[in-house]
Amino acid sequence: MAVSHRIKRFLFKWYALIAVLVFAAAMLFAIFGKLHWKQSAAIAAGAYAFAFAVQKQNLEETQLFKELFEQFNTRYDVLNDELNRIYFDKQPADKPFTDDERETLCKYFNLCGEEWLYAEKGFICPEVWRAWENGMKFLRKNPRIKRLWDEDLKDNESYYGLNF
Repeated sequence: MAVSHRIKRFLFKWYALIAVLVFAAAMLFAIFGKLHWKQSAAIAAGAYAFAFAVQKQNLEETQLFKELFEQFNTRYDVLNDELNRIYFDKQPADKPFTDDERETLCKYFNLCGEEWLYAEKGFICPEVWRAWENGMKFLRKNPRIKRLWDEDLKDNESYYGLNF
């Protein structure tokens, strides 16, 4: 997870405490004569604006996460039975996929790439990304699936930078 995502998660978690501490510090400086009351009022207003903006951003990103989560899971649910059939069908590693199997796997690879992109941009919770990534790693244990996926990753540099 990028540093900027960690900072954002930190602010989302602790914004109220940060705002209260800044407000309290401004009031203490005003009480002890280190700041003029106008400066303290400006700092207090800034702390309120900070808290409001972070809370609003957190709410918007939570709504986006919910929409993405539901959309990705719905798309996965459509593919799940066929993915399981392909995975558990004990075929030789060099046996080519049927057109339908290839189409299912390409849809899944594209879904994984989109999930990766939104996770990398900080819109998917790290815990959710880890769960999805574990599912991807599980499917890659099938040599046929791994070979096709690796070929796609190598040949097309596809899937928005997703790599294993």
